[in-house]
Amino acid sequence: MAKISITDIQQIYEKVFRKKSPVLDIKPLSGGFKNEVYLVFDGKFHFVLKVDSKDLSKLVSIDQNIMWWEAKMLQLMNSQRIPSPEFLFFDDSCEIISFPYVCMSYVPGYNYLSARSNMNQHDIDSIQYQLGCLANQISSNKRDFYFLPNQPGTIFKNNYDFVVYLFHKLFEDASRLNCLDSKIYLKVQSILHHYQKSLINVSSPSLTNTDMWYGNVLVSGDKVTGLIDFADMYYCDELMNFQFQPVDGDVSASFLKGYNNKHLNQQEKDRTDIYRAYIFMKMIINGTLMENKELDWIYDNFNAQINYLSREKRK
Repeated sequence: MAKISITDIQQIYEKVFRKKSPVLDIKPLSGGFKNEVYLVFDGKFHFVLKVDSKDLSKLVSIDQNIMWWEAKMLQLMNSQRIPSPEFLFFDDSCEIISFPYVCMSYVPGYNYLSARSNMNQHDIDSIQYQLGCLANQISSNKRDFYFLPNQPGTIFKNNYDFVVYLFHKLFEDASRLNCLDSKIYLKVQSILHHYQKSLINVSSPSLTNTDMWYGNVLVSGDKVTGLIDFADMYYCDELMNFQFQPVDGDVSASFLKGYNNKHLNQQEKDRTDIYRAYIFMKMIINGTLMENKELDWIYDNFNAQINYLSREKRK
């Protein structure tokens, strides 16, 4: 993670707001696997400073050098009235600190992951419905090719090639970290080949928030006050939205209702099963990079998902 000083933050403040920095109240926030995040208050205005990772070796390869994309997506969300922080400033000049950063407004609300356990079912259903509506609105942005933000020059014309490449990049990381048996790669390749027809049957790439998990949603009562963290937005199969393959159960009926009453056919269910395996695999790699010692449950779920897909393809 990048570590910056109070002086750095004061200089950033002066560059963003073009005035001398007062005494700032600075509080660290959770930045997940990738970033350092700070809540900064100048006595009148709160803003959030998000700093890119200084050590790229601690990031999954497909998550490296993508802060420019998050800044671009934040501006797009603002323009389309998606509840989200207001974009303020992006800087990759490395003049003040040696890594990119983005500044955005502070969005009030409670983290949905923390608040959910104390919410009644009506409020949860309301939140899930709103997430479905927002995900559907975001996915209305279309392109005619697939690509990864950290490799914008590499494009894919179909979803099968794109998904094969995603798994390939994860297995490169897993091999470097020695955190997965190489035999798993052969099994996954066989699974992807078997489901090629399902994977390729995507009408067009949609802008998709692949990281719309509870921890990236802010709520107040039964209302979504904001979505945060847009770095993992891809032009891809809309079913790669995290809500279509939750790691803790079935897809929310309220989410599907909000997503234009979406009903999944068998090929779409096949794809969500594959994407769920992808999520577990990425979690294993992230956990290994962060030296997390409590990965057994993720390995168990990943292996169970791979075994399930293997059994299904034998039917």
